[in-house]
Amino acid sequence: RHPAGRRAIMDALSGEGHACMTEYRLRALLTSLSEGGYISVGRGRSGCSLTSEGERLLSTLQKGQ
Repeated sequence: RHPAGRRAIMDALSGEGHACMTEYRLRALLTSLSEGGYISVGRGRSGCSLTSEGERLLSTLQKGQ
């Protein structure tokens, strides 16, 4: 619910056992999510934040689990 940078995201993924995610793949995924309107990517140290559309998608995905 708060902005997170690539390093924080990489650390969280590693902690959950997703060590195969590279920074290059993460950057490509974040670009794709941004282009889809699901996240907003800040400049510099601003990090990434979910948009309202991203929150709806996340809610839908969590209901399907």
